[in-house]
Amino acid sequence: MAYPSSVSSAISGYVRAPMQGPRPPQAELRDALLQAPVTGAPLPYGLKTFADGGYTVIREAREGHDVHIIMDHAPLGYLSIAAHGHADALSLVVTVDGKPLFIDPGTYLYHSGGAWRDWFRSTRAHNTLALAGSDQSIMSGAFNWSHKAAATLELIEEGRNWRIVASHDGYQKRFGCLHRRTVTADPCGFSIADALVGDNDQMAEVCFQLAPGAVVEIETRRANIYYDRQLLAQLSFSHMGEVRSLLGGPPGSGGWFSGSFGTKLPAPRIVWSGKLPLHGLVTRVELVGGTPVARQAQ
Repeated sequence: MAYPSSVSSAISGYVRAPMQGPRPPQAELRDALLQAPVTGAPLPYGLKTFADGGYTVIREAREGHDVHIIMDHAPLGYLSIAAHGHADALSLVVTVDGKPLFIDPGTYLYHSGGAWRDWFRSTRAHNTLALAGSDQSIMSGAFNWSHKAAATLELIEEGRNWRIVASHDGYQKRFGCLHRRTVTADPCGFSIADALVGDNDQMAEVCFQLAPGAVVEIETRRANIYYDRQLLAQLSFSHMGEVRSLLGGPPGSGGWFSGSFGTKLPAPRIVWSGKLPLHGLVTRVELVGGTPVARQAQ
């Protein structure tokens, strides 16, 4: 958020208007050139849905942590061809106390990307559910799609005990089921409930891409996530399945992050895999913080 805040601040200075958002954490040359305001508005807290764009944003203070969650229930991409879209319906991006918890993997390359281009657009590279190893939307070349999943925001409940319910139909024709995701506030963090509505007996994967440098410790039905040598969060899964931490490797087998065009870095990706029970799988995200890391980065 530092770069958008810096640009917004510079625009405010150029048009001689009060700063509408928070000040960026560091001063830039553009601030001096455009006389950007030295103060900004407080960080907005609460829940806000951008219905046309297809995102719901939550910023809250919970159990001593500053939590920022973005849920994607947007169209696949812009207009009919969705050229720059990624198959990431119902994915989450989360930061805790300014530290990345779940991240978007990025793009990496376009025409010359080959298998890497497909991976960074794929469902399994994002923080959502993949069914039978398939993508929600079907790729047709480096930019086009032959089938596009349609996401629907079903319910929003605001307040301290907020709740978001959304679904997409990307698996409806091929597998006969709808993916519905419910994200709710939890006393110690938040929870993610994934359900397949319909007749389905396929293997599913629920994935969480972390930032480079994260450390993951896998326990039975639980994953501990460390950043900066401190325990940041614990993921616990309501149903028995295989829980793995994957790092690097060829496209489709590990975890990667592309922070800018043409660059990629190995980064841990947590994957729960198994058959979802009829009532769905609940991933509980408990925010911890403060416990020293026990192992070296994986």
